[in-house]
Amino acid sequence: MEKDIPYEQLTSLYLSQVDKFADILVSLSNDALKNWATDLRLRVGRELQERYESLPDRDADLLLASTDLIVKFLPEAFALARETTKRLLGMRHYDKQIIAGVVLNQGNIAELKNGEGKTIVALLAAYLNALFVKAEFEICVVEASIRVS
Repeated sequence: MEKDIPYEQLTSLYLSQVDKFADILVSLSNDALKNWATDLRLRVGRELQERYESLPDRDADLLLASTDLIVKFLPEAFALARETTKRLLGMRHYDKQIIAGVVLNQGNIAELKNGEGKTIVALLAAYLNALFVKAEFEICVVEASIRVS
């Protein structure tokens, strides 16, 4: 999906896919949302297992290095994280934050100003990668002004 697509179109495409899932998830009860999350985790696990069994040498590192599965589940996972964050914390990810989450997930740096939600953005990539049982370290660097008189 990512090859030969200009970056602006790519992020717009991800955003529209996240919004499609968000439209579905917003109407679910809390229990139904939990069930959706469990189902997502199970579907990811099944796909990983099928891929692992099909590898000639069953190389788990090679399996986790394949990003197409992560790309496949990104919109649904981001929408689920967005809806859960809204319900639990009362904070909904803005479109800019979803795009920053895509950037982080691609292994790039997403630069946001103070107060633009770096911590909430990190939840998106952390949740998606946790589905794939990858160790995840999100680093949030906060620039602070110190005035000495």
